[in-house]
Amino acid sequence: MTEQYSSLNEKTKLIEHALKFTSGNMDKAKAMVSGQYQDIIVIKCKFAVQSLGQAGVFLAFINTIDEYISNVSALISTNVDIFEKVRIFDNWKTLYNDMTAYGQHGQTIDTGNFTNYILDSLIGFDVFPDVSDGNLDGLTKTIFEVLTKSFNSPDVQCQLELGVTSSLAVDMSGIPIEVPGGARPGDEAIQSEQLSPFEEKLKSIESEAKYVISGELIVSPIKGKYINDIAAGEKIKVMLASRDGISNKILTVLNAIDQDGNISPIKGRIKAKIPMEKGGYIIYALVAKGVLAKIVEEENVKVQMDLPDDEPEKKENDDSKIIYLMLGIVVLIIVAGIILFNLI
Repeated sequence: MTEQYSSLNEKTKLIEHALKFTSGNMDKAKAMVSGQYQDIIVIKCKFAVQSLGQAGVFLAFINTIDEYISNVSALISTNVDIFEKVRIFDNWKTLYNDMTAYGQHGQTIDTGNFTNYILDSLIGFDVFPDVSDGNLDGLTKTIFEVLTKSFNSPDVQCQLELGVTSSLAVDMSGIPIEVPGGARPGDEAIQSEQLSPFEEKLKSIESEAKYVISGELIVSPIKGKYINDIAAGEKIKVMLASRDGISNKILTVLNAIDQDGNISPIKGRIKAKIPMEKGGYIIYALVAKGVLAKIVEEENVKVQMDLPDDEPEKKENDDSKIIYLMLGIVVLIIVAGIILFNLI
């Protein structure tokens, strides 16, 4: 019984720790502890530059939920045998331990600048879509280019593999890990106390999505519907004007961008409409699975709704019926008038 209570207490502590990586979401924290919620994909890379007599390994921990890099750990050594000895298909924990072991042999080179260069390059090349899709070919080409520029040498060999884990597992392994906004684990509680109810509401909505991107409404002064009158569940037309990786991917999949880069509006289902203190609303529209478009509109304008394809035709048919009915009534009135005139 004592062991059962001890195990329960340990699990509770892990859940409390996991809350730091789930923006306070209890369900996600419990799932993370049980291994069912994994927010990190690890880029495992080994490389060699024969002309310089150097080889190395780096691990990049990519948070695919909030789309940021939580850690980059690297090793560069003059021991070129590392490239052959390191097994890139091993678990990331094993590779990290191998890096630590090789780092104690005295053949290492300072990796401070290299680590920062890798971090900046991964962000600059926007590797998040390829990481999320598991596109090893695309990632290998990108990493090869990054390493070639870093060592200023075309004589680069590299091999990549991806692994899946969670922020909790990485942190529990003793690897320093960042959370969104550059904060450290444990800062969320302090930040939460400083948030207003309005900010808490926005944070709660956004925490339920995998990605939150910027969007705009399509104004329709004649046939549109006022923002004050629209509600959650209704469908509207949304314009994705930002050229970030997620927006581009959605536009491409939906065929909403042509070869010249011209963008067409897409469908969005309203998830929430939050009034702002000084007027207007912040609207969250679901535009793809796990993706919310955040729209800020300060005026009560009429916006274009996404009507079913048959609704315009139905409306046109209804209008036609009314016209024919009116014409029929007019004809009957005329006929009745003629008959009465003849009787008189």
